[in-house]
Amino acid sequence: MRFFTVRRCQPGGQVAPVHDAHWQFLVLFVGLFVLTEGLERTGLVADLVPMAGRIGLHRPAILTATTAVLSNLVSNVLSLWF
Repeated sequence: MRFFTVRRCQPGGQVAPVHDAHWQFLVLFVGLFVLTEGLERTGLVADLVPMAGRIGLHRPAILTATTAVLSNLVSNVLSLWF
């Protein structure tokens, strides 16, 4: 599956516009960056880090188990796109 393609450079070194992009994925990634910055600015990440330490997420076995449980509860693949 290709993410996006750009046609060959035109004479003069200019790149042709992207016509075959999967815009849903581009919007998803932009949204993730906006969400991450928003969480950083609100201070929520700074509040969650000590809690993650108390739970023991710095230990690989606990992090793996927690990730496995949460990934089965919350899907990380948008089924509408596939």
